[in-house]
Amino acid sequence: MKRTIGLFSWGVVVLSTCMSAAPVRAQTIASAPARETGASFKGPHVPIIRQVKSAVLGQYNSATSYSVQFDKPTLPGSAIWVVVSSPDHDYPNPFAFQVSDTQNNAYQFVGQANDFNNGIQSVAHFIAFSTKGDTGGCDCSQIGETVTFSLFENGVPAGDNYLGIFVVEVVGLDTTFYNHGENIDVDPPQGTDLVSSGPIPASSPAFILAVSANVDGGASDTGGSGSGGPAAGSDMCQQGALFWAFDEFVALGTFAAGIVKPSAETVTAYFDAGPEPGASVVNKNEYVTVAIAFPLHRRD
Repeated sequence: MKRTIGLFSWGVVVLSTCMSAAPVRAQTIASAPARETGASFKGPHVPIIRQVKSAVLGQYNSATSYSVQFDKPTLPGSAIWVVVSSPDHDYPNPFAFQVSDTQNNAYQFVGQANDFNNGIQSVAHFIAFSTKGDTGGCDCSQIGETVTFSLFENGVPAGDNYLGIFVVEVVGLDTTFYNHGENIDVDPPQGTDLVSSGPIPASSPAFILAVSANVDGGASDTGGSGSGGPAAGSDMCQQGALFWAFDEFVALGTFAAGIVKPSAETVTAYFDAGPEPGASVVNKNEYVTVAIAFPLHRRD
């Protein structure tokens, strides 16, 4: 079974302001109060999700690289978080990925989760800080830069179908330090906070970006669990729904963000596990979650 995740474009959102998962179109930064979770933050350094975009390559095409273009220019100094996904045709050796863009920003590899069960799906994420920005600046009548990810196998360019790329522009980060988590939850029961990134080291409240996808959900040419992606869990605000682009439109994943207070020197991006498949369904829900966490300092 080969599947990937792709994201419909929607408007910008303020960090930790819970929004409907329905896609919307907006061209300016939303103005809404942030939801506080355990600590108080003030001032311009509370991060803002300015824009998101995604693209997906389906079953009938194959490529060694795949790209997505922001709908509007990125701002100088912003950060760009990139999540990519692909199947792997050479089990158990997953693809390696590289990310670049048309502004020649430097992307750091953050982490990768390789689901070697039925889907054999890899999900990786990258981050670029202090990006150069586009010449269009705040002129939203212009389109933005293009972000590309490339696939490699044993150091050699390699290709496949079902490729997905998801990009997020964030403004207001006052740090380049981060921790991260990658985790796979196989066949959890339905319930709250039963899907997660796993514990991420943190000594102060953290701004978390996370994507979780049910890579064995929905329906496909070789079957699926029939279930969709997870809902955002505790302290995480759902920012949008991710869809598998093949023969159905079941939302197989979720993009969420939040400010999370640490417990036992860790923070976790939680999601809620969906309905369990019926007894007659062979495939089970398998959730692949990747998350990046940036420390925030209390401002009184």
